[in-house]
Amino acid sequence: MRNLWFQLHWLLGITAGLVLAVMGITGAALSFENELLRALNPAATTVAAQRDPMLTPPQLLERLTRTQPERAIGSISMSNVPGRAARVGFLPPGKAKARAPGNGGARPRMDMHFADPYTGTLIGREDDLLGHDSLHLMEDLHRRLAADDKGKAVTGASTVVLLYLAASGLYLRWPRRWRDLRAWLAVRWRMRSAPFLKNLHEVVGTWLLLPYVLVALTGLWWSYEWYRNGVLSLTGSKPPARAPARDAGVAPAPVAQIDAAWTAFTRQVAASGGWSSVSFNVPAADQPLVLSYVDADPAHERANNRLVVDLSSATVREHERYDDKSAGQKLAASMFVLHKGSFFGVAGTVAMMLASLSMPLFAVTGWMLYLKRRRRGSLVARPMAAEDEAGEPAA
Repeated sequence: MRNLWFQLHWLLGITAGLVLAVMGITGAALSFENELLRALNPAATTVAAQRDPMLTPPQLLERLTRTQPERAIGSISMSNVPGRAARVGFLPPGKAKARAPGNGGARPRMDMHFADPYTGTLIGREDDLLGHDSLHLMEDLHRRLAADDKGKAVTGASTVVLLYLAASGLYLRWPRRWRDLRAWLAVRWRMRSAPFLKNLHEVVGTWLLLPYVLVALTGLWWSYEWYRNGVLSLTGSKPPARAPARDAGVAPAPVAQIDAAWTAFTRQVAASGGWSSVSFNVPAADQPLVLSYVDADPAHERANNRLVVDLSSATVREHERYDDKSAGQKLAASMFVLHKGSFFGVAGTVAMMLASLSMPLFAVTGWMLYLKRRRRGSLVARPMAAEDEAGEPAA
C-alpha cells in the first residue's frame, strides 16, 4: 500500500507539480495586486486629500453625466479613505454586450476609469495603468494557464492533485518518532545529496501543509460548479447575487431618484456604523438600485453587505448583512479572502504569498529525487526511519 501511494505521489508530483509551480508563482504575484497598482500609479489612483467633503456617488454620477454626455455610465465605486480615487465604469457603446473573459459572459466588460472624488474629473484609465497588463496575464495564467477553458480544466485538476499530494506526503513521511517535533519540523542541514533533498521536501511540506490544503479547498470554488454548489448547499447559502447590468442603449434611472435612494442607504447604514466602500451599477429606470458595501470596521476586505432600494419610492426592499449570516454562510462568502490569506489580515496574506512562492521548491526537489531514483533503478518507497537515523538512503 505504501508503494502504491508513493508511485502515485511521484507520478502526479512530476506532472501536476509543474502546473502547481506556475500557479504558485502567479498567485504570489497577485497577493498585493491592488496595493501594487496604487504604488506604481499614484497619479491615476490617488489625489491630494482635501478638507472639503468628497462628492457623494450620486453627485459624482451627475457631474460625469454632464462632462461625459456621449458615454453611458455603468457603475460607480467609492471609498471613504481620504484621497482614494473613485472608480467609474463606462458601458461599451451600442446595444451589444461585450462579455468579460472568464466569468461565463455574465455581465458587460466595462471600460474602467479613476475619478477625482472631490471634483469628478477623470484622472486615469485602469487598462492604462503601469503593471495592469502584467498582472492581468498573471491572473490568466493562475486561473487558466492563459488557455481559456482547457487551461481551466488543467488548473482545476491540478488543484485536486494538490490535495492528494498533501495527504499522501503526510502519510509517506510519517516518522517512527512521530511525537518528536524535531523529526517533523527541523531541516537536517548536515545531510547531503538525496537524503537532504528528501528531508527538505518533506519538512517544508509539513510546514506548509495547512496553507496548501486551505488554498486547494478554496481554489476549487472557481474550478468546478458542482463543488461550488455543494459548498453553498452544505452552508445553506445562496449563490452570490449580481446587480442587474443594463445595455448602453437603455436609459438610466434619473439621478434625482438615485440621490433619494442614496439618502435611504446612508440612513439605513448609519445604524450599523457607516461604510468604508460602496459600489453599484447604474440601473435602468424600471430597476431597483442594488448597493454593495463594506462596513466601516469590516471583518475582512470582502465582508460585503447588500442593500436594495426601490427607486420609485426610495424605500429599502432588502438589506443583507455579512455580520448577520451564519458561520457557514460567512465561510461561503469568504472564499476569496481565505484563498488569498487576507481573511487573517496582512500577516495571513504575507504567509500565503510565501507559501505560494515555495510551490516551485516541491517541483524542483521532486524532479531531482525522481531522477536520482531513476539512475539507481529504484522507484519504490523506502523506509523513512532508515534515512532519519543514518542520513543516507536505505539499501
